[in-house]
Amino acid sequence: MKLKKILLQLGLLLAFVGVGIGIQSVHVMAMPSLPSGATLLSDSKGVEMNPNGTASIAPGSEVGDMTSSYPSWDTGQNVAANFTSDGRVTNKTTKIYIYFTEGSLKLKNPNYGSYTKVYADVSANVNGKLVSLVTNQQPWTLNSKATVATPPANKWIEMDVDFTHLGVNPQKKIYIGFSDEYTEPYIMPAGAARYATASLVSDDATFAGMAGVTIDGGGSVAASAHEVTGKAQPNIDVFLSGVDGDDGTYHTTADSSGNYTISLGDSTLDSLHAKSPIKVTEYNEYGDVKSATANVVNTVPLTITPATSSLTISPDDWDANIKGKSSSDIATWLAKQSNLVVTKQNSSTALTASGDGLAFDTANDLSTLAGGATQAVQINASDSAGDKSTDPATINVTRGLGNMQFTTISQLVFGNGVNLAVPSTQTLYAPGKYNVDVSDSRATGSPWYLTAQASTLTDGDGGHTFSGHVVYADGNGTVTPLDDGNAVQVASGNRSTSTYDLASDWNQKGDSYTGSSVPAGVYLQANPNVYAGSGTEYTGSMTWTLSDAPKGN
Repeated sequence: MKLKKILLQLGLLLAFVGVGIGIQSVHVMAMPSLPSGATLLSDSKGVEMNPNGTASIAPGSEVGDMTSSYPSWDTGQNVAANFTSDGRVTNKTTKIYIYFTEGSLKLKNPNYGSYTKVYADVSANVNGKLVSLVTNQQPWTLNSKATVATPPANKWIEMDVDFTHLGVNPQKKIYIGFSDEYTEPYIMPAGAARYATASLVSDDATFAGMAGVTIDGGGSVAASAHEVTGKAQPNIDVFLSGVDGDDGTYHTTADSSGNYTISLGDSTLDSLHAKSPIKVTEYNEYGDVKSATANVVNTVPLTITPATSSLTISPDDWDANIKGKSSSDIATWLAKQSNLVVTKQNSSTALTASGDGLAFDTANDLSTLAGGATQAVQINASDSAGDKSTDPATINVTRGLGNMQFTTISQLVFGNGVNLAVPSTQTLYAPGKYNVDVSDSRATGSPWYLTAQASTLTDGDGGHTFSGHVVYADGNGTVTPLDDGNAVQVASGNRSTSTYDLASDWNQKGDSYTGSSVPAGVYLQANPNVYAGSGTEYTGSMTWTLSDAPKGN
């Protein structure tokens, strides 16, 4: 009977154990579908994935790792985002999703502290502090002692974020995972530990392909500046930090050549409490960034007067002071010619190059300005204290063509003032010393042509007309009358100096000639029948004409 009873009890036990095995069968839940518009993030460029069970605490967390276990996830299958490109989060992304398969977050020492809040999180360093970027935190379920936190079961957890200025605000590295807010009464203040199951980082290949950003000014920018300029990757966003409005207030997009201008409007770096150095950062849609810095120099604005002026530059001055010169040399010369005066704010004392390091510069190029044309040139000033003009002076520069004109023309007295006897045969009389002086400010090598035309010589009230002519001899045997009503070309050449006497090579000895060999010059050709009463004096006029083209053109 005892054996039967024992066997019966064993049978019941076996039956019970069999039933127990039956109700403990494993059920595997299928992962829910991705949210609409979401794409899985994989462990590839720009993304680093943590293997399951190896959540890492983000640098800058307020408290250390107080956990003994984490929820589980399928690596590469647990993080997704909307508005991705090439598998990467972009500045258009507004939602990050995370999925945990099972498990909970548990405290190592449940007898000493507790959770106040646990939630899925996206975190990053903002202004030197690790913070949550999620605007719709969804608390996990806590047990009665708040020592165990369980995420929502079998669902994608949505986290709303603002990545408009991704890479700048927030900066990378960006941590995707969860955060616990922990307190330990009497021992330590409440603080948050933030964990990553995945991280957003820069992609080395994309970073290497970006052009480096620069800030104009050679490493310094005036505190009085109303804008910050420089070069960056063409068509990329550029952001200024280190001033009030680090939230993205001051940013722009570089143009197709890479030039950018970040306008501060009516504000200055000084009024925006700029911290030296300021930083300009270029960032692409993925948040890959390159930066440059510049020191902010305390300055006083310089004023240039007059604000507007005009200047015509002669060809000689153009060749000497504009052609082939540096922008600073050109600006300095223009400023001197225009009598520009530079003063500091609230001062009437003019600055000087020797005493204040005054310097001028311009960004305008005059190399293509044609003769006779005008171009507005903006002149900026600076001094050795780092002070700069806030408003440039404008000089309307005209590239002058120059001109050639008579300066001194003296009388021609044939025979050098000696009373001439009536000749026995046709005779040429040379004049004494005379001048046909000109000034020429045209470009070197410019052509010139001189014509002469004489009136008929008369003796005034006597009623006699001179028997003969005023003529020009070319020195090669040709003699041409100058008083037959037509102007005659008597000389030509090219501009080689600024002043010269066009008659300097002609015969001016006052002598006479009857043969055919006559030096070049203007002569009085007298006939034997010329009337010569007592004290008779013949006079007339000579018209000299200058042109830059031959007679008839």
